[in-house]
Order: sequence, then C-alpha cells, then structure tokens
Amino acid sequence: MVIMSESAGSVAFFGKPLLSQLRSLHSDDLEEERFRDQIMKQLEEKAFSVQEAYEILKEHFRAAKQNNPIKESVLAEWVSEVGSDACDDDSKQTRDEKLWKVATWLFQ
Repeated sequence: MVIMSESAGSVAFFGKPLLSQLRSLHSDDLEEERFRDQIMKQLEEKAFSVQEAYEILKEHFRAAKQNNPIKESVLAEWVSEVGSDACDDDSKQTRDEKLWKVATWLFQ
C-alpha cells in the first residue's frame, strides 16, 4: 500500500517507495525496466491526483491491445497487482476502467 501526504502542492510517498514497489513486480527484462521507470518517473513528477495519474497511464496504455509486448506486460503486471483480470479484452471501455483502477491504486 502507498500512503500519500499532500503539502504545499507536492506529494510525498511514505513506506516502501512507489517506484521500488512496482519495480519488484517485473521480470529482469531491461526494456521493460526502462519503460516502467519512464512511466513511474512521469507519475512521481506530474501526477498529484488520481485523474492526473489516469491521464498519464492513458497516454501510454489506452490503445486497445497494443502490438507492444513490453507495454502489455507492464500493464498486465500492474493490473494483476490491483486485483483486476488480465488485460486481454479489446474493449477500450474495459481497458480504461483498468487504467482508472491502477491510477486509483497508486494513490491508496
């Protein structure tokens, strides 16, 4: 679980750092790690609400069933951590709901 504190317009994460927490969920694939780090850096620097996190996630993952196995793997791991089903649906609405759940999970 990630606990956040908002003060003076910034967000601080307490406990196990978010980046380390999500890094522990991945395989040893360097490309996956770089992609995951890129998104997490963007989230940590720019997402100060669930909505902002959701917008960043949409930017990277919204296309239904992308042809990018790295993106699909990262998203499947995060969705699994949240407790939703795997991302094998082609429905944009379903995918958007999953992205919202991941964004919400990041701020719990």
